Amino acid sequence: MGHTKGITLTYNVPFIGNLVSDPKEALQTDTKSGTPRLNFRIGINSGERGTDSEKKNFYSFTAFGSVAENMAASLGKGDRVIVLARIDTFVKEVQIKGEDVNLTIPSFKANNVAPDLTWATAKVSKTPKKATNSDAGYGNEDAAPAAPAKKAPAKAAPAAAAAADEDDDF
Repeated sequence: MGHTKGITLTYNVPFIGNLVSDPKEALQTDTKSGTPRLNFRIGINSGERGTDSEKKNFYSFTAFGSVAENMAASLGKGDRVIVLARIDTFVKEVQIKGEDVNLTIPSFKANNVAPDLTWATAKVSKTPKKATNSDAGYGNEDAAPAAPAKKAPAKAAPAAAAAADEDDDF
């Protein structure tokens, strides 16, 4: 996260790769806060397959609340996913050559996860809305449902259609 004159900026980074393990097995629902948490990893290959330039990288993420629950209900080991994650850091004290050293470690909080539909299909179904502590500030899931949108008229009004025909500047 960056800081500019008292304003905190949040950066999200996209990752595309395959789930290394089954999210159903990693979902933790008995956390101290009561917020479901899922620690997961994805593998990302880069370079040309089968050559010396091929590299396999693994990235660890944490998802909370409905994202964690929906991942466990929807995805399995090996599934190709798109993860939109916020980069955070934390300080960890370690010993290096007998000295205590504070290391700044990056971590990734998965805000959005979706199946990659390049080589797969998915059936999307909405989950019931519920208020949870983890969703506070990441959407207004506990708000009342929006009023149904009014249908647009089937035909444009003649004056509006005439005005649209006159505007050929684009």
